[in-house]
Order: sequence, then C-alpha cells, then structure tokens
Amino acid sequence: MKQAVIQTGGQQYIVQKDQELMVDLVGSKKQITFQPLLVFDEESADVGTPQVGGTKVTAKVVDHDVAGPKIIATRYKPKKRVHKRKGHRQHYSRIKITGITKNNQTASSNKKTSSAKKQQAGNSTSTQAKQAPSA
Repeated sequence: MKQAVIQTGGQQYIVQKDQELMVDLVGSKKQITFQPLLVFDEESADVGTPQVGGTKVTAKVVDHDVAGPKIIATRYKPKKRVHKRKGHRQHYSRIKITGITKNNQTASSNKKTSSAKKQQAGNSTSTQAKQAPSA
C-alpha cells in the first residue's frame, strides 16, 4: 500500500489512502492538496528535497471545527493559599486522505526542459568564447 509523509501545521504525518486524521485548522476549504516529503510502498521510496516533485496528496475535509481534549494547567504554591486552574481546548479539522497520485508527465517534461536549457546554455557560452578573441 502506498504511503506518504505530509507536513501541515508544523507537524508531519504518515498517511495512506482512506485514512482519517485530525490536523490543525485548515480554514473553510473543502479539498486540500499537500506536497509530500516522502512517498513509499513495499518496493520503492521517493525522498523529496524538500518535497517529492510531480506527486501530490489530496484530502477532503470531513469536519471543519472539532474540539480536542480539554487540557487543564494548575499552578499551586504550598502554604501560600495560591491555587490557579486554567483550561485550554485546541480546535482541529478532521480530514480524509482521498488519494496519493504521481504525475509522470510533469516530472518527465521538467527533465526535458532542464536538459534543453542546459544545452542552450552550453551553446551560448561557446559562441561567446568564439566572439571574444576576434573582438
């Protein structure tokens, strides 16, 4: 099964298709796309620098605003009658991963254009070198 590592909200998650997870609030979007940092399955792994080119992870937002667990912080000083309690509840978005797709055409066309640019750059430097001695 194909899996990917995505980053959102300053945290990284290992995800696979049809997986639901809770991430930091993503706003009012219904569909989200992520650039994966790593894509792997049983046979191979693609490591990005920093992201894997030509690959994307798509997700559907199931719930926009889900309240997380209540966290209670207590401050207490003995023998001073100081007792403070403070509560916090983080809000999350629940998303469902709909697919991990690799776009081979985009990756191959980028390779072709970069090799063509290198070839053109090599031709322009050789013509400049020929013109320099005659001038």
